[in-house]
Amino acid sequence: MGEPLRAIIRGSPLLRVLSLDDLWDSVFDCVIESPNLHSLTLCSGYDGDWSFGELPCLQNAKIHVSHFLDDDELDFGVCLAGVAHVRELTFFSPPDDDVHIGATLPTFYNLKSLELAMRFNAIDHILLMFSLLRSSSNLEKLKMEIQKPEMVADWEFLNAQWTDGMCANLQIVEIISDPIRQWLPISFMKLVLSKASLFRTLSVDVCLGSQDDPLNELLTCRRASDQAQVLFKVQLERFWNL
Repeated sequence: MGEPLRAIIRGSPLLRVLSLDDLWDSVFDCVIESPNLHSLTLCSGYDGDWSFGELPCLQNAKIHVSHFLDDDELDFGVCLAGVAHVRELTFFSPPDDDVHIGATLPTFYNLKSLELAMRFNAIDHILLMFSLLRSSSNLEKLKMEIQKPEMVADWEFLNAQWTDGMCANLQIVEIISDPIRQWLPISFMKLVLSKASLFRTLSVDVCLGSQDDPLNELLTCRRASDQAQVLFKVQLERFWNL
């Protein structure tokens, strides 16, 4: 179905919003391109051998890949290069597969808002996250959904991934915990608080359980910004509905 779908998209010059959802059984081998497309949602059960052509007006991209095809490995460096000019990017990497960056990630000059769903129990997923953050110097908002809990990397490893100028404009981070264990990447959150000089708000979707709760570390850790604050579950809904 690749060529017919590509022809429909290219033959619709006024198309501004495109959603390709629930493509669980479709290996469509499609190049997605459109001159006036502003918003794209691509949700596929498999990588589907899709790629991006000319999308000069694209502002918002949502990409969700659940699995790779057998013996296949999608190069996210090549994949994301086609949407590197967007202002808002949502990227859900495969929860049960390794991720691969064969090519250097592009620079996301315009990116202001990034939403990720990722594993913290796999080094390659953590490295992909840092690569995205290093490539997005103008990023202001970061939302992260934890797919699988437990950090496989210690503070020293995380700190070594931080480079000069990284998250220089980051102001807001929202962390959505693992739904079963409500696990949170505390070391990563402390790193952001201690490094991001323009940071304003870290919000997490769990409450403090006791005085001994590890989340208390977020309230007492060193902060690079005097304006930085930490909001817990009771304040989360009010804050994000402003």
